[in-house]
Amino acid sequence: MTVKRFSILVAVLAVLAVGANALVFLSPDDAPVVSGSPTLIAPPAAQAAAPLEVLDDEPPRREPPAPSPTPSPAAVQDGILRVGSKGAEVSALEQRLADLKYMVGKVDGSFDANTRHGLIAFQKVEGLSRSGIADAASMARLATASTPAPKYSSPANHLEVDIPRQTVYVVRGGAVSAILPTSTGSNKNFTNGGWTRRAVTPNGRFTITRKINGMRIAPLGELYKPSYFNGGIAFHGSGSIPTSPASHGCVRLPMGFSDWFFSEASPVGQVVFVHGGPAGDNPQPTIEDSPAPPSAIPTEDPVEPPPPPVAPAPAPIVSLPPILPQPEPEQTPEEEDDDDDDPSDVFDGNSAVNLLNP
Repeated sequence: MTVKRFSILVAVLAVLAVGANALVFLSPDDAPVVSGSPTLIAPPAAQAAAPLEVLDDEPPRREPPAPSPTPSPAAVQDGILRVGSKGAEVSALEQRLADLKYMVGKVDGSFDANTRHGLIAFQKVEGLSRSGIADAASMARLATASTPAPKYSSPANHLEVDIPRQTVYVVRGGAVSAILPTSTGSNKNFTNGGWTRRAVTPNGRFTITRKINGMRIAPLGELYKPSYFNGGIAFHGSGSIPTSPASHGCVRLPMGFSDWFFSEASPVGQVVFVHGGPAGDNPQPTIEDSPAPPSAIPTEDPVEPPPPPVAPAPAPIVSLPPILPQPEPEQTPEEEDDDDDDPSDVFDGNSAVNLLNP
């Protein structure tokens, strides 16, 4: 073997020896620094090199976000129906209230202001919380409730204002045919036009005496289609129907039912009963649309006195011919015998008794 070949063999063996040994790593944490040069330390035999991360040729694809589901009305999420709720549950609620004669407007599955008024009227009659929300207590009572009976049986057609419950009953044929919520006199003092009085809706039996088919602008506010039954106290539509007494004395009704009530429920002459409020006479009535004291309450509009009755035409005088004296007829012999001396004249009733009983 020549020197050249021996040198090549040694070089190959050296390369193989280096490849067989483990690679030497520099550990910056463990390797001490001597004279500015790091010390090479072989890693433990059990330690393996970390695999290399393989990258894709294109960035990762982003899937489009899934569309969020259309949220159901907030009023239904907690299982409670309230204004804004829609659907079959609302339709069932409206129909049940309507069957019990509570006015709700259209049964259309939309919980609107009219539905709320009907539910509040039901809650008032049943002694529940007047929330206007179909909570668990209200729904449970609806399942077993019945239409209330009127307080008065005669006349068969009349109106009832229940002051404690703040409701109005429309009674037809002796049975309740419609129930509405109301707000009556607040029972507080108020001053208007220099006159202070108490806001009450007094008890009693009254009749509808006057109606105004339109908006009445009164000193104490606006009255929509009022039906007067006690001086200036009237049923009328209002945009404010709180669940407690708040008026100056009138009986407020929801605007959604005012047209129907004016045309169908309150004809002139209709009897109105107010009960459960101030007892006795009405010495100081609360007049919704007149600031005058009760002793000088003017009518809503000046009323012209009726014209005096026309005197009847005198009857025509008919002239009669003069009455002429008639000649006396001559007496016949038979007529001459008929005088007071005739003894037969004594036998009348009384004379006969006297003759028999001297």
